[in-house]
Amino acid sequence: MLLTEKEARELTDKLLSYVKADDAAVGVGSENYSHLRFAVNAFTTSGARENTTVGVTV
Repeated sequence: MLLTEKEARELTDKLLSYVKADDAAVGVGSENYSHLRFAVNAFTTSGARENTTVGVTV
């Protein structure tokens, strides 16, 4: 499930609350990826992946 803007903001605020430095940046990414393989006039394989990444730079 993709993160909503509200969820991403809440996550960012929580991460920034742990930072003791004067300056910090948080990056949040969320993606859905799916694929379908079609061969010999039929679907042969399919799959889906969800990925969420977070990075904090101080």
